[in-house]
Amino acid sequence: MQYPLTMVPNEREMTRVTVTVPVSLLEAADAALGESGLENRSRFVQAALRAYLRELRGARLAAQAALLDAAEEEDLAEEGLAFGDGLAAVGEEDER
Repeated sequence: MQYPLTMVPNEREMTRVTVTVPVSLLEAADAALGESGLENRSRFVQAALRAYLRELRGARLAAQAALLDAAEEEDLAEEGLAFGDGLAAVGEEDER
């Protein structure tokens, strides 16, 4: 089951996981937890996972955008605008 990245903290369906992390990472997370205003490690880890998944999604989108040919995209956009102008003209004729 997939949950949206904007899942509310009170999500009813939860599962418990066990994670092994280096002591130094846990200490750093605990220090950040104290500054975050979140109530406990679980909420902190949930927030960190959501942030990381958003970052991954953003990186994927950026990588896909880098593959686009700007000139070709501009041509397609202009073609779409011209098509829309043509549809508007047809609509105006129908109204007469």
